[in-house]
Amino acid sequence: MHIGKLSAGESSMMVVLMDYNLYLMRVVLAINEDPFIERKGKLNEQNKISKVLHCDGLLLCVLREDRTRVIVWNPYWGQTRSIELSRYRHLPGAHDRLFRYALGYEDKGSYRSYKILRFIDQSYNTPINLFLGYEIYDFDSSLWKTLDITPVWRILYRHHGVSVKGDTYWPASQIDSPIYGIDDHIICFNFTSESIGPLLRLPFDARYNDDVTLSCVREEKLVVLLTHSE
Repeated sequence: MHIGKLSAGESSMMVVLMDYNLYLMRVVLAINEDPFIERKGKLNEQNKISKVLHCDGLLLCVLREDRTRVIVWNPYWGQTRSIELSRYRHLPGAHDRLFRYALGYEDKGSYRSYKILRFIDQSYNTPINLFLGYEIYDFDSSLWKTLDITPVWRILYRHHGVSVKGDTYWPASQIDSPIYGIDDHIICFNFTSESIGPLLRLPFDARYNDDVTLSCVREEKLVVLLTHSE
């Protein structure tokens, strides 16, 4: 996760998640030499981190052991904000570890209003297509609210969203697809309208066990990589 460049074409600073810890790393890309990586420091002192999501310079940290809250961290200013999670007590079989997250924003002209999406559409001891719930946290109001969303898509748990211009994209498939796990679409959550979809068909046919990976260029362009399984 790139957060700044020290010298154009020579080195950059990265935030790397390893063994449930965040580290600041200096990566040197010298000409005609192998890259050199130097660990500059450990960024988290108390909480183990299981997942990190990035948007607009902010990091959303999902904690490994404490599932009652998430932490949003601004590495540039060194500021953190702890956000208490709501509890889906009315959802049968909901398991905290199966929640997916996304960090994004609504551009209000004079400032950006940041939001967190949290959702679960598959859980232990429930049918695989059972939809459970979407909710969103607004930094301005400091409140969670439930979204009225009925999906016709499936986003696999292993997929992490990619932020592009404040919205988040995932590989996805049609929920009624006859073969589970084939990601032949992408889908976007719009943080301004607080809505998701429609499914967008990818320009290739993925096969079972193929890996579809999303990335971004300067948080402005979306890149899709298809890796065929052998």
